[in-house]
Amino acid sequence: MKRKLSEIARMAGGTVPELFGEVEVCGVAVHPKDVQAGYLFVPLRDESGDGHDTAEEAVRRGAAALLWENGHSAVYPGHVPAVRVENTEHALVQLAREYRKELPVRTMVITGSDGKTTTKDLLAAILATTYRIYQGSTGTANPLVDLACSILHMDETTQMAVFELQWSEKGGLGEQSKLLAPEAAIITNVGEAHLKQLGTRREIAYAKMQVVDGLIPGGLLVYNGEEPLLAEALRLADKLDGVLTYRFGSDDTNDLFPIAMLNEPDGTSFKTNLPTGSYFRIPLLGLHNIMNALAAVAVSKYMGVYDLDVVSGLKNMERNYTRLVPMSTRFGAVILNDSQSASPTSMKAAIELLKDLPGYERKIVVLGDMTDLGPDEIRFHKEVGALLTQPDIYKVFAYGTLAKHIASEASKGLPAGRVRWFQEKAELIDAVAAEAKEKDAILVKGSRMMGLDELVEVLTGV
Repeated sequence: MKRKLSEIARMAGGTVPELFGEVEVCGVAVHPKDVQAGYLFVPLRDESGDGHDTAEEAVRRGAAALLWENGHSAVYPGHVPAVRVENTEHALVQLAREYRKELPVRTMVITGSDGKTTTKDLLAAILATTYRIYQGSTGTANPLVDLACSILHMDETTQMAVFELQWSEKGGLGEQSKLLAPEAAIITNVGEAHLKQLGTRREIAYAKMQVVDGLIPGGLLVYNGEEPLLAEALRLADKLDGVLTYRFGSDDTNDLFPIAMLNEPDGTSFKTNLPTGSYFRIPLLGLHNIMNALAAVAVSKYMGVYDLDVVSGLKNMERNYTRLVPMSTRFGAVILNDSQSASPTSMKAAIELLKDLPGYERKIVVLGDMTDLGPDEIRFHKEVGALLTQPDIYKVFAYGTLAKHIASEASKGLPAGRVRWFQEKAELIDAVAAEAKEKDAILVKGSRMMGLDELVEVLTGV
């Protein structure tokens, strides 16, 4: 974003002295560490403190101007201009809203309990064959602020933008969707993430369906047709007239589904019911990733991408090595690394994927806690453990307080000594390193906070 301060003041609902109206900024940051030369620094208040107190550091790092709350008591670094506003967070969101309105970009949003990032990457890879694209995402601490910053970093020449949206108690999907005014939205599925906050999967489905709140008239909603709670939420949604709906899934009860699939050592090939008859290949493993690809294909076709470009985009997608991509270890074993997130749905899908992989002598799982599951968290961990049985699974390593329930349940289906539980990560790493050998396939999965990526780094050297 490149704008003069006079324009920033108009867009954000603030004021700036006429003397500084022609000063131009070329980006936005809300943390001093992210400031680059020529940026507008926006100090915010949150649990960590008041960003106004860090303005001096932002200026030292090159901030060309500040948003500043009227009457704030912090010492103002007076040698840089400021746009005065009543509330910096509200002004930031309003600035992003106005900037979005000024751009001719077509936007798409993706949400769901699992598969959001992978679906975003697949869709972006397809769109990039034809258009100038931008990818954005939000966190969970303050998703509306994250989204505003992401919008403001979007180049004005962007033709297509894909945003991954996260639900949070501090920023529902409806607000985020309205800020973006998307032309298409994807809901990948309804799982167990946020059960602790929302209570039931039904409430999770309703929260995900809020993504339609900002869809433009005539926009497209693509959703998982095998989740009845989404169909229920859609019937009750206060959606815009004229919104198109399109379902994807594994069978012919959906609008888009696979009619042939082939698992390969480093990817998956499939054919759909589309009349073109094209074969698609993704460098990802598992049926769940075919579902993610179907959602991406549906939206890309709606956006006007030719079949050959869809095929090329999927095939050449850049793989994320934290998303079940096979990685070689120094022991000759292969690791399937999915250490950045975990829910019961995604955990079960990863275990089934491991079971179906051909060509390995032993299949080992290293599983950590799944967090934020609410009062049923123990039951969910036991359900995962019950899947770990002979002859498909050779050995289980469980790590964390909740994963102890995975271990206890797995012990019922595996011989003595084949299930081990750890409270200390260093001991876990040593034990897995001592166990791993050539022709092993090792699944590593747990919530990000468990830090199982450290184990992957030790085993792979990456």
